[in-house]
Amino acid sequence: MKTISIPVNDRPHLLAKCLASIRACPTWREWTIVFSCEPPVKEATEQLMIATPGAHISRNSVKLGCWSNTFLACEIAHALGSTFNLYLEDDLVISPDTLRMCDAFIAEMKPGIIALRRPATSEDANQPSMIDRCKSGLFGDGFGFPRRLWIKIRAAWFDNGDGHPMWDWSVERGISWMDQWRPLIPRSTNIGLHGTHAAGAYDPNRHSPCYGGIPVSKFTFGP
Repeated sequence: MKTISIPVNDRPHLLAKCLASIRACPTWREWTIVFSCEPPVKEATEQLMIATPGAHISRNSVKLGCWSNTFLACEIAHALGSTFNLYLEDDLVISPDTLRMCDAFIAEMKPGIIALRRPATSEDANQPSMIDRCKSGLFGDGFGFPRRLWIKIRAAWFDNGDGHPMWDWSVERGISWMDQWRPLIPRSTNIGLHGTHAAGAYDPNRHSPCYGGIPVSKFTFGP
């Protein structure tokens, strides 16, 4: 069971674009979408979730906040039996070949995780099919992992030893020993400039466009 876990913060205009990008992936129906939704829930958000075929919807009775709700989205996917989970926030759009890239990663049985973005300074627009090791953080812009690694990732989620106020900093530090595979051209774009820990700042590492060329059917992994 392959899952896409999405923590939802009741921004229907963003969630609609996120889901549209998932549906643009030819194999999206092979994946189960898991929503972990914070209250209050607008009718537009509810309808988007209900209209998603085969989705699992979890509605929090109280607002957990973006640190705990992000964790819960992955935890629910794991509890459902996910063998591979792709974590996406509700303000991300992905490229149409993203799920095929994840399938290629699964087939290669590479150690570690696959993330959808890398620093802008290490991108290479001439190699859309190439994926290599790159440690950079940016987990909030989408990352996928096999079931066996969730126990390691979940242990790092709330480990705030460096004082940074968000889960992705904790995970970056906590799994720094783990291989991280990233495409040379990003497969996600963050379209939400305003959030709990961001207020209009533009970061090219997060908001530059994702790959929009001819979808790749065969990916190559570096050594």
